[in-house]
Amino acid sequence: MNVFEEHDLALLEAQGTAQNILKAARNERRSFPLTHVRNLLKAPPSVDWLVKKYIEQDTLAQIFGDPGAGKSFVAIDLACCVATGKEWHGHRTLQSPVVYIAGEGRSGLGKRFLAWQIRHHTSLEGVPLVVSEIPAALFDPENAVHVADAIEEMSEEVPGLVVVDTLARNFGAGGNENDTHDMGAFIQNLDIHLRGRFRCCVLVVHHTGHKEKERARGSMALKAALDHEYRLTKEQGGLVSMSCSKMKEHEEPPDLHFKFAAVETPWTDADGDPITSAVLDLFDGPIITEASAKPRGRNQSLALRVLRERHKRQRATLEEGGRDPAAARVLVVDWRQDCLDAGMNSNRFNEVKQSMTERGILEFSANYVTEVATEIPTEI
Repeated sequence: MNVFEEHDLALLEAQGTAQNILKAARNERRSFPLTHVRNLLKAPPSVDWLVKKYIEQDTLAQIFGDPGAGKSFVAIDLACCVATGKEWHGHRTLQSPVVYIAGEGRSGLGKRFLAWQIRHHTSLEGVPLVVSEIPAALFDPENAVHVADAIEEMSEEVPGLVVVDTLARNFGAGGNENDTHDMGAFIQNLDIHLRGRFRCCVLVVHHTGHKEKERARGSMALKAALDHEYRLTKEQGGLVSMSCSKMKEHEEPPDLHFKFAAVETPWTDADGDPITSAVLDLFDGPIITEASAKPRGRNQSLALRVLRERHKRQRATLEEGGRDPAAARVLVVDWRQDCLDAGMNSNRFNEVKQSMTERGILEFSANYVTEVATEIPTEI
């Protein structure tokens, strides 16, 4: 073969290679799938609910509210219901393993999980529900990978729900939740290393803005990335309202209203007194407005004033003795005597008691009286 023939052969081979490259490129372009719109109209897409009507699987969700609004109580309630497969206040759940990433206050969480178990008569022993011992620092991608690895090592089953309580405590050093870039990195780590890796719902617990109480604190990049968002607000009479502030793909579900219920645990403090906690019960009664929660007339005002004074004194006594002031409770008999000592006619006491109970200002349990509006436990 002479030089010209070798050149012609090389040219043909080059042309063949070029044709193959073009053919491969055309095939690559054809790998982008297209479908006619009629194929989208044959049947509605299925919805994979984790909590029917409220939270889907494989989503990014958030609950937010002021301190004391019950955010952690709602998150614990959801976590326990999903882990046990128990209905969440009448809404079906998909039983799934749950990971609760706690930023702080593990001792307080323990009381709340125990209170949930007692109130719902449902054991958490053997349930696929695990709680972190330290914050997660999810702003940092390396830390996010470590968290995901730890979750994977805990069980062969992937979680259906990962709770991040709270965003601030699990954001990590070096990041600023008000900065769009930093918040974007935090969201990306949730999406890639938690939601993307496990195809689970990641539920973030967050605070309201310092001035803008209608939205969560920090960069709006978070809300833009959310599939579901719920706002918790404290109402008159001690109620907690949960309203949907974003539902990306579905109709917004109805508002829910909860009421705190005290639960006495089998644990005791150093003095042998029972340790109490609380849970959120669904409330379907009339919502107490600011006007209806105010005492009416001189006798009701007097009764509420002396109750608060007695409660304040008992809190101070407990605190001075090194005990938990939150355990302060007022006996009905002491409250009644205080009212009479302050000048109330004994014949009017029962009328005042009944009226303030019917209007949701006061609650009675055993021999104790409680002002409902003061029974909102402190957030972790």
